[in-house]
Amino acid sequence: MVKVVSTINLKGGVGKTMMTIALAEFLSIEHKKKVLLIDLDPQTNATVSLMGETAWLTKDQRGETLLQLFKDKLEKTSKFDIKRAIVKKASNIAGGIGTLDLLPSSLGLIDIQDSLPLIPAGRFYVTSPVTILKEAISPVLDDYDFVLVDCPPNLGIITLNGIFISDYYLIPCIPDILSTYGIPQILSRVDNFKRETKIGISPLGIVISMYRAQSKLHNLNSAIF
Repeated sequence: MVKVVSTINLKGGVGKTMMTIALAEFLSIEHKKKVLLIDLDPQTNATVSLMGETAWLTKDQRGETLLQLFKDKLEKTSKFDIKRAIVKKASNIAGGIGTLDLLPSSLGLIDIQDSLPLIPAGRFYVTSPVTILKEAISPVLDDYDFVLVDCPPNLGIITLNGIFISDYYLIPCIPDILSTYGIPQILSRVDNFKRETKIGISPLGIVISMYRAQSKLHNLNSAIF
């Protein structure tokens, strides 16, 4: 069965996106797994890294990114097509990895994220702002062994969409005080969300990134875990 893992940190610049990309490529190349990387981060760093800026701009203009998915719910349209949006053979390694797909993000998510709480519940109250991604991704989930979700550096509605479909979550961080301050908030928020929604997500742990033994700031003993 497919396993869905979100990567989360409230602080930017901790290597979250690069770790997610590396994990996706490692699972695809070394373990021969079929992987989908969902880029929920409006910064689009994973998207541009895996498909290139020119190809991304074309898909964004065609409405074939996650921006269109959320705009559909706000504007009561049905333009988003999950199969057209998914980029096959993603990665800049050897012209692309055959078992690695990408669901691209868009800078436009920044403009609409504050409006997402206004999404109507629908005629029978079955729609929620945090279930939008689940509704879209469900038809293709069984095509993959792993789905990795690169979440924004916050715990807003877009991030909660990633958490809602996830079995696990990882917290990448630099081993210094400032980079670990938000970890208790992540654990508490996800735990509260889990209890309220009855989802089955569990923490996989913390991944130390960009560690430099020579740096006085990168002190594993003084970091708050």
